[in-house]
Amino acid sequence: MVIFDNLVLDLNGYERLHPGGKFNLLHNLGKDISKFFYGGYNLVNEPGKKTQTHSMAALDIVQTLTVGTIEGQAQVQDEKFKIFAKQQVNRSTATFTFASVAGKRIDNFKSWYNNPQMLGRHFVVYSAQSPRVKRQYTICSSMGKQVKKALLTLANNVIDSSDIPFDYKLMLGQDQSSIDLTMKSYGVEGGLATRVHSTSLGKDVSMAKISNENAVV
Repeated sequence: MVIFDNLVLDLNGYERLHPGGKFNLLHNLGKDISKFFYGGYNLVNEPGKKTQTHSMAALDIVQTLTVGTIEGQAQVQDEKFKIFAKQQVNRSTATFTFASVAGKRIDNFKSWYNNPQMLGRHFVVYSAQSPRVKRQYTICSSMGKQVKKALLTLANNVIDSSDIPFDYKLMLGQDQSSIDLTMKSYGVEGGLATRVHSTSLGKDVSMAKISNENAVV
């Protein structure tokens, strides 16, 4: 069994028919295969090896392997966003703030995820102009600029035994209209991260919010 988006797939027997070989499937049993299916990652990190973006025919095969769905995923909707801010981390990496074009609060868009069930969940980001160019980004609350600063302040307070007020409001886990994602650009022509890094602030992008893709079967 594996997870693909909101679907539970039974791969029993299909490993012998998979064009990419059974190694890729057997090493991902009980895991989320979405990031591999959409071409975001390779299972084996070999120099020069390209990721595999699957075809519509492959999606048809997925339907024949589906044995269940993850509750709550049917309500997931795509949302349009603008790149509101950019904070450079190093030469190839930056933290981007994606803000809702409509200015509304989005389910599961938080500055801090205090529910352990959010561990492993990720968001799919894609370009409105090229929706097949996708990449998955896993939640990491401590990477947010405000949250990171608050956590470092808290750590220093503990070390110094200081009595400085801590902003617990950041940890309430309320839904908000924006989210911070840290992206590394690998310089791949046409790649999602490359597109985002070269996009001007205020430019529209599309972002599909995925509430739970990394469940373990």
